[in-house]
Amino acid sequence: MSIESPLEIASPSAVGFSAERLNRIDPAMQAEIDAGHYAGISVMVSRHGKLVKAGFYGYQTLEGREPLREDAIYRIAFPNSRI
Repeated sequence: MSIESPLEIASPSAVGFSAERLNRIDPAMQAEIDAGHYAGISVMVSRHGKLVKAGFYGYQTLEGREPLREDAIYRIAFPNSRI
Protein backbone atom coordinates (compact mmCIF):
# COMPACT_ATOMS: atom_id res chain seq x y z
CA MET A 1 0.00 0.00 0.00
CA SER A 2 1.59 3.26 -1.10
CA ILE A 3 -0.82 5.80 0.30
CA GLU A 4 -0.08 8.74 2.57
CA SER A 5 -2.28 8.47 5.62
CA PRO A 6 -2.44 9.96 9.09
CA LEU A 7 -3.36 6.46 10.23
CA GLU A 8 -0.72 3.91 11.05
CA ILE A 9 -0.60 1.19 8.39
CA ALA A 10 -0.94 -2.37 9.67
CA SER A 11 -1.26 -5.84 8.24
CA PRO A 12 -4.82 -7.16 8.18
CA SER A 13 -3.96 -10.01 10.54
CA ALA A 14 -2.56 -7.56 13.11
CA VAL A 15 -6.06 -6.15 13.65
CA GLY A 16 -8.08 -9.34 13.21
CA PHE A 17 -8.90 -9.24 9.49
CA SER A 18 -8.30 -11.92 6.89
CA ALA A 19 -6.03 -10.63 4.10
CA GLU A 20 -7.58 -13.17 1.74
CA ARG A 21 -11.09 -11.88 2.41
CA LEU A 22 -10.03 -8.23 2.15
CA ASN A 23 -8.52 -8.97 -1.26
CA ARG A 24 -12.00 -9.95 -2.48
CA ILE A 25 -12.76 -6.23 -2.52
CA ASP A 26 -10.49 -5.61 -5.53
CA PRO A 27 -12.33 -7.72 -8.14
CA ALA A 28 -15.74 -6.66 -6.76
CA MET A 29 -14.93 -2.95 -7.13
CA GLN A 30 -13.34 -3.46 -10.55
CA ALA A 31 -16.47 -5.32 -11.71
CA GLU A 32 -18.57 -2.26 -10.79
CA ILE A 33 -16.24 -0.03 -12.81
CA ASP A 34 -16.24 -2.41 -15.78
CA ALA A 35 -20.06 -2.56 -15.73
CA GLY A 36 -20.14 1.25 -15.99
CA HIS A 37 -21.98 1.71 -12.70
CA TYR A 38 -19.36 4.12 -11.36
CA ALA A 39 -16.56 6.20 -12.82
CA GLY A 40 -14.31 5.67 -9.83
CA ILE A 41 -14.34 4.09 -6.41
CA SER A 42 -12.08 4.72 -3.42
CA VAL A 43 -11.95 2.18 -0.60
CA MET A 44 -10.23 2.50 2.75
CA VAL A 45 -10.59 -0.08 5.50
CA SER A 46 -9.31 0.59 8.99
CA ARG A 47 -9.72 -0.95 12.40
CA HIS A 48 -8.59 0.29 15.79
CA GLY A 49 -7.12 3.38 14.12
CA LYS A 50 -4.92 1.36 11.75
CA LEU A 51 -5.27 1.37 7.97
CA VAL A 52 -5.28 -2.15 6.54
CA LYS A 53 -6.47 -1.62 2.96
CA ALA A 54 -6.68 1.22 0.49
CA GLY A 55 -7.73 0.88 -3.12
CA PHE A 56 -8.51 3.25 -5.97
CA TYR A 57 -10.41 1.87 -8.94
CA GLY A 58 -11.52 3.38 -12.23
CA TYR A 59 -11.39 6.93 -13.54
CA GLN A 60 -11.91 10.55 -12.57
CA THR A 61 -15.03 10.74 -14.80
CA LEU A 62 -17.13 8.35 -16.89
CA GLU A 63 -16.28 10.36 -20.01
CA GLY A 64 -12.52 10.49 -19.51
CA ARG A 65 -9.89 7.85 -19.00
CA GLU A 66 -7.74 9.70 -16.47
CA PRO A 67 -7.08 7.21 -13.65
CA LEU A 68 -8.68 7.96 -10.30
CA ARG A 69 -6.23 9.84 -8.09
CA GLU A 70 -5.65 9.29 -4.39
CA ASP A 71 -6.59 12.91 -3.75
CA ALA A 72 -9.83 12.86 -5.79
CA ILE A 73 -12.58 15.08 -4.45
CA TYR A 74 -16.09 13.66 -4.37
CA ARG A 75 -19.38 15.44 -4.33
CA ILE A 76 -21.71 13.55 -2.04
CA ALA A 77 -25.40 14.28 -2.47
CA PHE A 78 -28.34 13.00 -0.50
CA PRO A 79 -31.62 12.64 -2.38
CA ASN A 80 -33.65 14.26 0.40
CA SER A 81 -31.28 17.14 1.18
CA ARG A 82 -30.48 20.37 -0.64
CA ILE A 83 -26.90 21.13 -1.54
